[in-house]
Amino acid sequence: MDKVMSSGLFQPMFSSDIYAFPLMTLNTPLHYLTINNVPNFFSFFFSLICVSHLLLCMLVLLWPGVSHCSGHGTFLYETCSCKCAEGWEGSDCSCPSCPGHCSGHGRCDGGKCICDDPYFGEDCSQKLCPENCSGNGICDTDKGVCQCYEEFIAEDCSEKRCPGDCSGNGFCDTGECYCHDGFFGLDCSQGKICL
Repeated sequence: MDKVMSSGLFQPMFSSDIYAFPLMTLNTPLHYLTINNVPNFFSFFFSLICVSHLLLCMLVLLWPGVSHCSGHGTFLYETCSCKCAEGWEGSDCSCPSCPGHCSGHGRCDGGKCICDDPYFGEDCSQKLCPENCSGNGICDTDKGVCQCYEEFIAEDCSEKRCPGDCSGNGFCDTGECYCHDGFFGLDCSQGKICL
């Protein structure tokens, strides 16, 4: 905003004056709101808006039965708004927020996370493993990856490991080795001896 100096020129106000301006306006002579004896309607309307804003904030604060920031935050006079405490959100801090905002893997409902599949936990940060590792391994819930017991393989630990992984001389199917030509044995580790 601008103030009119005695010379009729404008003197810019600093931004720090902006909150003091509504109070100043109530005690300011009319010539401060004029430019060369012509009413400065911009200054006049700006002052009315500022005073209205101030009165609205005071009315909100003094209104009986109104809980300011629902007891879960601090009322900021400058912006006539609430700064919510940890764990609360909303314009009046009445809505409980969810832990970790559900880690981006769910939605918040009344302060509790509703997790998307395959995520779970209070903050939806943990991930289920495929088929819960078929009971043949341990689930690393941080990554959602199975750590299979020694005798099992596959993403969900559903397949039985073949003896010695068929020694690289065959393929495994449900725990049994099918050896390539020239190899035999439970683990395909033996080769035919040519005489």
